[in-house]
Amino acid sequence: MNKWHTDERITGWLQILQIAVVEITGEKSAPILMPNAPLKSSTLTELHTRLERMMGASACRGVEIRIGQAAFHIFLSRMAEDFGFFLPEIKFLPVKRKIMAGLQLLAEEYLRLTGERMSVLETEDAYEVTIPPAVKEIPSIYTGCPLLIGFLKEYVIWAGGGKFYQILEKSCCVDGNRTCVFHIRKVPLD
Repeated sequence: MNKWHTDERITGWLQILQIAVVEITGEKSAPILMPNAPLKSSTLTELHTRLERMMGASACRGVEIRIGQAAFHIFLSRMAEDFGFFLPEIKFLPVKRKIMAGLQLLAEEYLRLTGERMSVLETEDAYEVTIPPAVKEIPSIYTGCPLLIGFLKEYVIWAGGGKFYQILEKSCCVDGNRTCVFHIRKVPLD
């Protein structure tokens, strides 16, 4: 399904991030947050540092979640078809199976991009996404978890027929944990 080379995929994801930053922060702030330098893997850390300096830590997290949400919608229009999100065998699955299938597709992409396995487990009441650090010196490096929370939040809304699902970050590498763990409740919020 994904026919892109790794460099092209990374560039595609970074372009999605860049468009989402413009959409959420506006055209005046975006060049400060993401200067027109070549997009690279350290872009997340640089974006986080600039956002935090501009807005403060608590506002920064909220804005990053919104950027992640916007990024999902841009992903839908630019990459989702290549991932197989619109194939009938995925699109017409019952909601819970569709959510799990999409999470597994995203886990495969994470493996292609980083060489690390992202696990997606299904329990009786939740989906649990566990992500190992992409780099070993993780405690000093920003991991982009709020961006991923926003992305996952919009994904489960889309896959779940417009219903809202609670997503909790149970642990994070930045806090000294070995992995980042996200807990997505299976029952939508009313």
